Amino acid sequence: MIPRSAPRWAWFAAGALVLVFFLQVLLVSRLKSPAWDEPGHLAAGVAYLQAGNFLVNPQHPPLLKELSALSLMLTGARLPEGPPTRELLKGNPDYQWMVGSKILVTGDFERNLLRARLPLMLVATAINRHSGSAGRAVPVRAESHGDRACGFCDDGCGM
Repeated sequence: MIPRSAPRWAWFAAGALVLVFFLQVLLVSRLKSPAWDEPGHLAAGVAYLQAGNFLVNPQHPPLLKELSALSLMLTGARLPEGPPTRELLKGNPDYQWMVGSKILVTGDFERNLLRARLPLMLVATAINRHSGSAGRAVPVRAESHGDRACGFCDDGCGM
């Protein structure tokens, strides 16, 4: 975190780095195909929001899956009809990739994938923005080292 007394250029530089991070994530994500688990997480998120069913993909916390699903559902995405979805809603994990892939390919695949990834990009950018605050909040105990310096001291030993 930049101290409040820092010059304006330091704030500008920090903001520019966060912006560069977001743009890099955005541009690279448009070039990458889905990771093997993305369709399954997406199917789980849509099942959570549309059906209130949390049996699908319980290995991971639901928030990010729900954010991705919400982004898609706002543009009309829904669980597809058919036996794979019914099995998925019964808790059968074998169908999460099939159902998630069907959600992605219904309509414009590339736009759907970008819509599903965008909330995750925004969360990552927010974490990036606030990661300096967490590092500054770690308490450090000053110690005397004689002729050695450690870099963890408040006395500015500098090593």
